[in-house]
Amino acid sequence: MTGTRPDFQKTPLMSGEVQFWRMAPENWAPALKTVKSLGIDCIATYLSWRRHAPEKGTTDLRGRQDRNLDVHRFLDLCAANDISVQLKPGPWICAEETGGGLPDWILADTDMMARDHAGKIVMGYNPPFKHPMPSYMSRRFRDAVVSWIGFVWSDLAAFMEPGGPIVATQLDNEPSLGFQDTMFGFDYHPDALAAFRSFVLMRHGSVRDLAAAWERPLARKDDIRPPYPEDLGGSGLHPSVRDLDWMDFQQHYIADYLGWLQQVNEQAGAGHLTSFVNLNTHPVRGRPQSGQLIGSTLRRNGKTAIVGEDHYFVPPFDARDLAGLALAAAQGMASGTSLVWAPEVQAGIWRSPGEKVDYPDPTDDELAGWWGASLALGYQGLNLYMLVNRENWAFAPVGEDGTPGRSAALVDALMKTVRAVPDLASYRPVADVALVWDPAILDAAYRVAGTQAAPLTPWDDPTATDAYRRLEAAAASLTARGLHFALVPAPRDDLFCVTGTTSDRDVIDIVPRVSAREPGMLCRLHRNPEGAELVHVVPWGTSVRQATLRFTGHTVTALREAASGRIFSCAPDGTIAVSLSSGLNLFHVVG
Repeated sequence: MTGTRPDFQKTPLMSGEVQFWRMAPENWAPALKTVKSLGIDCIATYLSWRRHAPEKGTTDLRGRQDRNLDVHRFLDLCAANDISVQLKPGPWICAEETGGGLPDWILADTDMMARDHAGKIVMGYNPPFKHPMPSYMSRRFRDAVVSWIGFVWSDLAAFMEPGGPIVATQLDNEPSLGFQDTMFGFDYHPDALAAFRSFVLMRHGSVRDLAAAWERPLARKDDIRPPYPEDLGGSGLHPSVRDLDWMDFQQHYIADYLGWLQQVNEQAGAGHLTSFVNLNTHPVRGRPQSGQLIGSTLRRNGKTAIVGEDHYFVPPFDARDLAGLALAAAQGMASGTSLVWAPEVQAGIWRSPGEKVDYPDPTDDELAGWWGASLALGYQGLNLYMLVNRENWAFAPVGEDGTPGRSAALVDALMKTVRAVPDLASYRPVADVALVWDPAILDAAYRVAGTQAAPLTPWDDPTATDAYRRLEAAAASLTARGLHFALVPAPRDDLFCVTGTTSDRDVIDIVPRVSAREPGMLCRLHRNPEGAELVHVVPWGTSVRQATLRFTGHTVTALREAASGRIFSCAPDGTIAVSLSSGLNLFHVVG
């Protein structure tokens, strides 16, 4: 096999997660055969550092001690099935894995660990586990990572493109210090504080200039310290200069770490692989993980780098989930990433032994709707997580033994629909309005926000978060009305611009370019550079399998279903009635 990367501007990257090391080796071949039969020819998989190097200085990727960990054999099977691979060696992988995949000998080294504002070790939350998180700036941690990543690419050199199945690699995983990346949650490690001092001096010029900007007495470099909860500057929507410097540093802290990881890959011989980064949802979207900053850092020297957000919902799939997905897709399109891609899109659900949940299992229609909505809202591809079942997971489309599960037919249908439009990724959603995503509002809210699991903090300030909540509410209202929005940092002239203070009355006359008479339908119009148009229809909140579509702004005489070629003609009242299947439905606009 020759590993080849798709043309990201035309072909959507559709892949699925196969964590082979959690499966019996005799099931690898049948599972990959089923994956291939569903139309998926690219898979993603982690390497768990803790499993391959349980003791310091002893690393094995050939399954000598545990045949489940024979990476070479698994990659040989991928090559034999003409399946390309996104390899994700961490160092942190989450994945419902003990320690997030970090070896115990790493976790035991307290000098490596990140610190919060109180000097306590940052404890990452990796459901259902909690464990210490290393500082991304710790020199000791970075030295250990260099050894691990260097070993991986040296040992797997023959499996990289060209000639091998590995075409891409992921840099870390949801880089958030185990979902603890809040204003005062990270990182007060000595190496991070030293980096912060250098950062602000480069920004302001000298200690004297910095003292003037911060309006604080500073005599020497060692006097520079970040803000703490007890000395928050500013109020409401007006953070102090020191607050803003710390928040900007935190964004650069994450981007710098990922850029450093990319350099480590390059030095280990994997610099030609496409780099991926997966982001996690935050209480304040875009803080402190900045997709735009991360992407620009990774794309230096013409490198291909793809940055996107992971997407999950707690059943049932509802309007709030859809609005969040719409916001994330809009952020991706505004970030400048090489491909607007979702590195993890829920396929099944997490389930840990003994875990008790108070929500229902996801239905097949919900999962198909989730996948279809991702593409309709602007993602150019996605990775189904999990595609093949494993421990701590349930209801994946393919069983651990390779047997197709209940949702396998929906994956097959999705892939046939996607492949019916070879240049699908070149079609982009046409915006109805713009939502002004003001960076100052994000900064003010982030300064007092908590984590996704615990969003409220002792220093919460409603006056600082109110404007951001209104922005989120505006996005939800636009999504509920079927209006596709683009995110812009400031108002512009070519689109009606919505802010957090825009009332529903102000947008009452704005009508979606395409809409369905039936409730529970997501409809979006996409257009390619040549002007050809494609309608995405996803029945996400209904069991109805027929939609009556209405177009605004131009005349449409007929629609041609992409997968079947069937023609649906315009009725005398200007509507077009179409038949639907579960999940994504694509129609070419005729006339």
